[in-house]
Amino acid sequence: MSKDDCKEEIKESDSIIKKLTGQRAATFRPPYFDFNEDTVSIVQDFSYKMIGAVNMDAVDWEQPGVNHIVTKSRNHIRNGSIFLFHDGFGDRSQTMEAVRILVKELIDEGFQLVTVSELMKFKENE
Repeated sequence: MSKDDCKEEIKESDSIIKKLTGQRAATFRPPYFDFNEDTVSIVQDFSYKMIGAVNMDAVDWEQPGVNHIVTKSRNHIRNGSIFLFHDGFGDRSQTMEAVRILVKELIDEGFQLVTVSELMKFKENE
């Protein structure tokens, strides 16, 4: 995608989000976590904070099995980690069961589960 096309797509998405929610988005996650220096520059122009996720090796979208998703995600558990799971396009029962397991474990271990927006506020106050 060209720099101009990327900028236009982000601008259009920004407009739609503001129209639907009454607020501008504060964060940006590149689709497929695919980005380059141009993307970073454009995202900065929009004053977004760019985020990622740490459990991409869980590949839950490929439905590799509950144990695989849980085990790979466990490897990345630490304060401030952002996990990404997919809830659309076909049968997501493996992902849903893995999330149920992980949420229970994390809460039992004393972790506080927060939204990305809440996490960003924690980071700003450090």
